[in-house]
Formats: sequence, structure tokens, C-alpha cells
Amino acid sequence: MTEIRVVVVSAEEADYGVAEFWCGAEQLGMTIFDDGQLQFRIDARADGSPWVVEAAGLARALSDATRQLAAY
Repeated sequence: MTEIRVVVVSAEEADYGVAEFWCGAEQLGMTIFDDGQLQFRIDARADGSPWVVEAAGLARALSDATRQLAAY
């Protein structure tokens, strides 16, 4: 399985809770604050196939996103 990479682009994006989740060259999804809660939005794949990711890898990526957002 491809590792999930988390990217927080800027302090301004971090203020909105935006962290991008990437699998290779494809964006898997992103986090965003909604009603004060950090939510994870999963993007549709370009080819229409479903995303299949390792649960432990996704948990690590979500933890990493929370850590990166808090650093701003």
C-alpha cells in the first residue's frame, strides 16, 4: 500500500483546519473545521474507483495532521 502523506500548506490554511492527505500523486482527502470540529473529507478518485487504505496508516496520518495543525 502507498503511504499517506499529510501536508499543511500555510498558517492561513491551518486556521481553517486544512491538512491535505496524499497517496502518491493523488489527493485522498483533506481535513477542515466545521462547527468547531475537525472533519475528514474524502475526495472522489479521478477514475471512479473507491479508495482502499490501510486503517493503521490512515490513523497515523490523521494523528500527524492534528499534530501539524496544532503546531501553527
